[in-house]
Amino acid sequence: MTRRLFSFFFFVFFTFSSIKVFAQNYEIDIPEGFELIDTDDDGKGFMFFSSSALTYCVIRESSEYKSAQQALSSSIEKLKARASVKNIFWDYKNCAITKSFSIVMNNAAKTGRAAAIPMNGTKDILIVICFGEKTAISEAICDSIVDSISVDRGGKFCAGIVTSLLYPKGEEKEIALEIEGKKINTAIDENAEKAEQYVIDREFEIMKSFVSSPRWKEAWIRYYQQLYRVAYFYLQRSAFDIATALYENDTQFAKSILNWVQYFDYEHEETGSDYTGATRAIQTKKNDCDSRSVILAAILNQAAIPSTIFVSREYAHMIAGVNLKDAGFKMQGATSDFYLTAETTSRGLSLGKMLAETADRSKWIDVNLPR
Repeated sequence: MTRRLFSFFFFVFFTFSSIKVFAQNYEIDIPEGFELIDTDDDGKGFMFFSSSALTYCVIRESSEYKSAQQALSSSIEKLKARASVKNIFWDYKNCAITKSFSIVMNNAAKTGRAAAIPMNGTKDILIVICFGEKTAISEAICDSIVDSISVDRGGKFCAGIVTSLLYPKGEEKEIALEIEGKKINTAIDENAEKAEQYVIDREFEIMKSFVSSPRWKEAWIRYYQQLYRVAYFYLQRSAFDIATALYENDTQFAKSILNWVQYFDYEHEETGSDYTGATRAIQTKKNDCDSRSVILAAILNQAAIPSTIFVSREYAHMIAGVNLKDAGFKMQGATSDFYLTAETTSRGLSLGKMLAETADRSKWIDVNLPR
């Protein structure tokens, strides 16, 4: 699992494994393969490097600036980099992000992404600058790291700052769903499908580089966490409308959503990722096990029914898990909670039932979704 680092000393101890920076006021999910190569004396600045992707990540908390724009522009200037900086209102904060970024190191031009975000309850501004070789994997990693930033709990459930820059909020597009014989009118942001596809393609570029790596498991977990985050954000309106129309109690609602997704048409996406975005899937009712499981977990979590997703390399399959006290087949999650299994592609298989050929609990990995 990705390490969570709660203090500077704990941080240093785990530098040679996968990294999730989980400091007092912010969280950043750095892909596998990075190592800590430098720190500031005050313990508020860090530099990481990936020797495989030839990519740097610089993180700094600072209280010397009056705005995110000033913080980012000044930091870029100190690095002698060139960038186009844009103000952006993200996660209810006045932030700054680069539309372009370039720097020369060792006589070689590099590109990247940077952002500055005010942190709640302090005068500090979080500055994150990532740059590396002009390759698809390095560019994907830079965007992914900056996009993973959250400075409060709410930030974990909104589209990342890079995604929000590239695909700003658009008009709501009305759609009609039918679940349990009830017609439900709802809406989805007109940019949702493109935004989801951007995250899918970017994260797949990163994840596939770990197929033969000892860190493949951590890479898989991170991949699906990023896909879940953007799906959760864009499904908020639909999840609310669905719950308003259908909710009676937790068990009944979970069964209703499970039955709904089970009857989507089974279809492999003809792309490298083989994953259909959640907002597209609920409209076309065509998708695979992974997007169905993400949809189920996102809708149930927004109805305050704790849910997760389990993935298996051996079974080449994904299912959802729902934390209910009802009897049935359960699997333990990463946080020691037990989840009733929800097989999203076997029609008529009820909550808490598991196919015998996929029932070996040791072959499943909990993606450990944020709550």
